[in-house]
Amino acid sequence: MDYSQLDQFLAAGRWQEADEYTWLVMLIVVDREAEGWCGYIYHRR
Repeated sequence: MDYSQLDQFLAAGRWQEADEYTWLVMLIVVDREAEGWCGYIYHRR
């Protein structure tokens, strides 16, 4: 997984975009991109 986009968001102080990108990466990692949720994290949002 390439995290360079996340690094760019964080370096630029673009916190909301970094948060949204992190959420997308987490969904991809747990293979829930199509469903839009991933267990415990879903309950916290």
